[in-house]
Amino acid sequence: LLDGVARRDVAVQTDVVLAEAPTGGGTFVSLAGRRVGDSDYRATVRGQSTGAMLLRIDRVLDGVETVLASQEVPGRYTAGTALSLRLEAEGAAPTALRGKVWAAGTPEPTWQLTATDSSAALQVAGGFFVETYTSGSATRPQILRIDNLRAEPAGTVEEPVNVAPTAAFSFDVAELAVAVDGA
Repeated sequence: LLDGVARRDVAVQTDVVLAEAPTGGGTFVSLAGRRVGDSDYRATVRGQSTGAMLLRIDRVLDGVETVLASQEVPGRYTAGTALSLRLEAEGAAPTALRGKVWAAGTPEPTWQLTATDSSAALQVAGGFFVETYTSGSATRPQILRIDNLRAEPAGTVEEPVNVAPTAAFSFDVAELAVAVDGA
């Protein structure tokens, strides 16, 4: 828990890697913002034993979790690969919540889930954290690796990954003279 970094309008993001394929009821990885006491907003990705992934936006109010929105994410998770998980909380009464998960190193998708909430306890600045939970029916413990954890103002757009430029040339030929522009 990083409660010394408190913001109301915040985007939190991290890359996560599960060392083993989930078993039983799956492994849950949550990225939370606006942590105040025992309350917060979180984006949760559930890796299931089939490789399917479920993304949720949750509200935890005084320790009681409520799913505000959820959907299955296209594709299958392979153990050892990195996923980027992002949650954004913006505004107050209501708070606009947005979440997404995608394969790290690939283009960031548009928001996959949105929800709103006006719970009074969560309309203020709060801390953030990453949490994992392995279901009680799992047949082995899970190891979670996190990387590139960051918190920034809501609406921040990550700069695209450095891409090699594409050269463009044009030329004009007039009699015996050639002009080339490599701009």
